[in-house]
Amino acid sequence: MQQTVPMAEEGKAIMAARDGWTGILEEGEEILWQGRPDAGKWLEGKGVGTFLVLGFIFAAFLYTPVTDWLDSGQGVGALMPVMALVGGLVVFLGAGLLSLRWKHRRTWYTLTDRRAFIATVGLIKGRKLRDYWLHPGRKIELHKTEPPSVIFDTRVVQKGDSTQCVETGFKHIAEAEKVHALMKDCQARWNEMDV
Repeated sequence: MQQTVPMAEEGKAIMAARDGWTGILEEGEEILWQGRPDAGKWLEGKGVGTFLVLGFIFAAFLYTPVTDWLDSGQGVGALMPVMALVGGLVVFLGAGLLSLRWKHRRTWYTLTDRRAFIATVGLIKGRKLRDYWLHPGRKIELHKTEPPSVIFDTRVVQKGDSTQCVETGFKHIAEAEKVHALMKDCQARWNEMDV
């Protein structure tokens, strides 16, 4: 479940959190919103459904040969290569799904009147804090998924012979419409700010 601060306590929580931002925020920069992704929605994308369907087909396909094999008297030892293959697939695909869960549980979002921050704690890379200026040229989109997301950066990543577009933003947040409106307002006031 997404952890958000109750509206009555929001101002106090943001002021307390501001003390930890010394040396990061510029003078006069104000925190407008803080939140986290909904960790309950960690199975994202069409890949999960495909994984489940293919797993079912694979299991159904193996059912008859496995039962015939056991009935033939060759024993469980003859199934070891098949079990190793299935076990390897489960570990390989499961690790990818668990890494998504890890990522969502160790991600924090902060919106100021000038920038969007994404803080993460990775298994290998450790702590990372990235910021994105909300200048008028930045494209900010509201994705009405469940839960919704606010996307504000897209980059192209080269993986071998293929390229992949990676979207960055405040993903899987219940307050996406409110945050999107705040970000658009920050962009509109950009020229008034002394940045």
